[in-house]
Amino acid sequence: MERLEFSQEGSVVRISMKNFMTYKHETIYPGPNFNVTVGPNGSGKSSIVTALSICLGGDLKSLNRQQDLNSLINNEAGKNPAEVEIELFSKNGENTIVKVIISKSSSELKWVINGKPSNLNKLTDLTKRLQIQPGNLCQFLPQDVVRDFPQMKPPQIFENTIKAVGDIEMLSKLHRGGEIQNEIEKIDNDLKTKKNTLSSNEQKEKKLEGDMRIIDKREKIKETQELYVKALKWQKFKTLRAQVKEARNKKRGLDEAAKDVEAKLIPTREFLKDYDKKVADIKADVDKKEKELQTEYLNTHQLDPTLEGTLKDLKEKRDRFEGFIANQQPSVQDTENSINIGNRDLKKLRKHEEDLLSKKNRKLMVLEQQNPDTYNGVLWLRENLDKFKSKVHEPIMLCMDVKNADYSKYLESIVGRADLDGFVCEDPDDMNLLLKELREVKQLRKVNAVHSNPTPKERFSSPFKEHELRKYGFVAYLCEMYEAPLAVNAYLCQQKSLHQVPFFKEENEYTDELKNKFQTFYIGGLKFTAKRSRYSKELSTGIDDISSWRVIRLADCIDTDALKNVKTEIENKKKALENNINRLNQKNQSILNMRLKLNEVSKEIQGLESKKKEFNKAKAELDMKVVFLKSLAQPKCNIEEEKAKIKRKKIDLVRKLCERMKSGKEKAGACARLDLEKRCKQLQLQNIETENQDQTDQLKELEKDFKRLNDESIACQIAMNEEKVNLRTYHNEALEATGGCQDEKTKYKPPLEWQEKFASLGSLDENYLQVNIEDCEGELKKLKVSPDTEKRIKEIRESVQKSKAEVENMEKEKESKTKELGQLRRGWIQGVRKMVSQVGDKFSEMMATLGYSGQIELCEGKDNELDLKNYGVRIMVKFRDQEEFQELTKGTQSGGEKSVTTAVYMMALQGLTHVPFRCVDEINQGMDEKNERKVWDMLLEVCREHQAQYFYMAPKFPYNLPFDNQVTILLCNSGSSRKKSSTDFCTETFLKRSRTE
Repeated sequence: MERLEFSQEGSVVRISMKNFMTYKHETIYPGPNFNVTVGPNGSGKSSIVTALSICLGGDLKSLNRQQDLNSLINNEAGKNPAEVEIELFSKNGENTIVKVIISKSSSELKWVINGKPSNLNKLTDLTKRLQIQPGNLCQFLPQDVVRDFPQMKPPQIFENTIKAVGDIEMLSKLHRGGEIQNEIEKIDNDLKTKKNTLSSNEQKEKKLEGDMRIIDKREKIKETQELYVKALKWQKFKTLRAQVKEARNKKRGLDEAAKDVEAKLIPTREFLKDYDKKVADIKADVDKKEKELQTEYLNTHQLDPTLEGTLKDLKEKRDRFEGFIANQQPSVQDTENSINIGNRDLKKLRKHEEDLLSKKNRKLMVLEQQNPDTYNGVLWLRENLDKFKSKVHEPIMLCMDVKNADYSKYLESIVGRADLDGFVCEDPDDMNLLLKELREVKQLRKVNAVHSNPTPKERFSSPFKEHELRKYGFVAYLCEMYEAPLAVNAYLCQQKSLHQVPFFKEENEYTDELKNKFQTFYIGGLKFTAKRSRYSKELSTGIDDISSWRVIRLADCIDTDALKNVKTEIENKKKALENNINRLNQKNQSILNMRLKLNEVSKEIQGLESKKKEFNKAKAELDMKVVFLKSLAQPKCNIEEEKAKIKRKKIDLVRKLCERMKSGKEKAGACARLDLEKRCKQLQLQNIETENQDQTDQLKELEKDFKRLNDESIACQIAMNEEKVNLRTYHNEALEATGGCQDEKTKYKPPLEWQEKFASLGSLDENYLQVNIEDCEGELKKLKVSPDTEKRIKEIRESVQKSKAEVENMEKEKESKTKELGQLRRGWIQGVRKMVSQVGDKFSEMMATLGYSGQIELCEGKDNELDLKNYGVRIMVKFRDQEEFQELTKGTQSGGEKSVTTAVYMMALQGLTHVPFRCVDEINQGMDEKNERKVWDMLLEVCREHQAQYFYMAPKFPYNLPFDNQVTILLCNSGSSRKKSSTDFCTETFLKRSRTE
């Protein structure tokens, strides 16, 4: 009989085993179709199935026999590993040889494919390509699993059927459907838990309904307050932006004015540049003319030494007096300029003083805006002070002068509007009279008045000294931040305890100790309030952020230090001005005295010069008399001759006298001209000095104006830079408050929706907004809920909201998963139904061939069609006509009936699957001879029809079974012979020897 050839890709051509289970050395060559392995129990039939499964990547646990890999190694192998080598048929090229090595020293298997080391992943790719499924019970049905097949539940049979068919996509969709179901079930369980939690929290909400209404009302007030706060932030930004623009325009104006002043300085500086040289030149000319004048004068007048010396001394004295007067003139001018400058400075200081004092008027204007009734009460009080016995102080906000503007927010936040608007009376009768006049007579309802004695400040001592608080960053107690009348201060200390409220600059490592020392204290922009529980005695601390507090009533505080400095400077200026005036009067008196002395000297000089003239005249007459006497004393001479002589002499003297007179006249004219030139030069010098003084004064004024303008410009720039920083901060806060702006073009305006919300507030005046914020704060203080209750309600609400959101999300997720599962089933169920129908038709046909009835039913879930986890295949059989169809189960059918059903079902799958081979180990267990023969015939027919390779393991089979060329018999014998290789034993030789013997 001719042997058939292999045609199915992946069929087993050879199986070699070394030190594997019961085999030392053995090689089996199966046929391409029906391979029957026969042998007694323990001869190694199941070892062949195990070798195929393990070598091709199967799981040891699926065999239900061996527990670990070491149990697969032959007991006599020693340290040698066990090896299994399988040759798989390939249509194209050489066959594929897969080898597995099992070592006692390693817990992992080693594979070799076609002589090259490999791994499980590569082996899996190979078996997947050849559709070899070692873990599929419809392809590998080991001996110990055969009896378990009927025990499988429908879902297990269904999954193994899909695996046997080899539809990976259908199997993956089944698994995915199961995963989705698990996710849905988990969602259902979580959803149930969440709904229970939600129901519990809702019941808790109902129990706290009263407190919740208060909290809801508080939330509405907070929302309104938040709206006012956001509007206030934008309004602050708008106001500051306008101030920045105004400051920018002011700076531009100052810069332009400075440029104008600087332009005026240029010609003045140019004029004064050569002043010193001009003055020196003119003084040199004056000295020169003076010397020339003296020379000419001496040439003209020949005086006697004593008289000339006296005249010279007097003239020098006169010149000294004139020089002193001339030298005093610039000093007098400087003093007069100093007086003028002092008057201007004094005027400016008085203007500054008026500006500081005018802040009180501005506070009065604020009072008029905030509380018109109290404002009218102040006006009435100022006109009717005579009606009261003792001092009645105007509202505290007008009496309180804050020392530093930064302190205003702390004082205003702790004192409050009502007290700041209140009058303070030192006599209780005055308080009653004032309230009666204002409330009843004037109908001013919003008026408040209190009584307070003018207690000295020393009576209100602080709990700790400054040095004790220095380590905490202590700045001052609030009572030290202002100046106020004694009665006002006493009221604030008695009612607000300002002498016990400290202010600290910033937090440090000792700050936590303060809550044990003070009930109220400030640190930076934060207000801390420490309270001790009446019941638990636990200390709790409340914190309020007042850094953004809008100061209204104390915003225009009078800077007492600045006012004091201004007044001191005014007094100093007055004293300096008085000193300058006295100095000027003294200098003017000195000049007047000097002028009187100068007049006396001048008169004395005139007298001496007059005497000098008379002396000269008398001397001339005396000379004439002397000559005359001499002539008389001489002897008589010729008179005619003498006459002629005298006449000649007289003529000569007259001529000389004329010449002398002429020369004297000329010299006198020269002296007069030189004196005139000298006086002109002096006048020119005086004019230049006067002009220079004007220019110098003008230069000083211009330089002072330039410096003032430049300083104001710098101060304006610094203020503008600070305001720009604040502007950016305010803008960022405003943007953050409303979630940004509409777009880049309108970034300086709130978004339209917020503009509409702000418009609904009625007014965007900062004071109006601040008052409403304070009103909201006051209402919030009235609506109180214990912190523990509020915290509990908040937690419950958050839990309810969270639970609702989670329930909603879970329901959406469940709906999504259910929808996904439905979509997956719609694309999957038709293929499943078709597969089950085909298997069922084949199964029914084969069972009918055996004389039995059988059908396959598809179970589409337990509860609904989306229950993919419980999709299954029920195998229904009927072996007798009078019986009903019954499901294949462990206890319903006999052992032979279960074996027949199992074998038929596996053969029914052959037409739908394309696996290269199947292994069935002792499937004929429990079959009678009739059924075994029928199954045998059917197996042969299936192999013949599908060219399938089967491995049929059995300890025996009926006699006279039909055999043909598609059947290969593999005999397994166990014995004591020890083979060293697979070729040591030859069955044909053994049979010949047996026949001979």
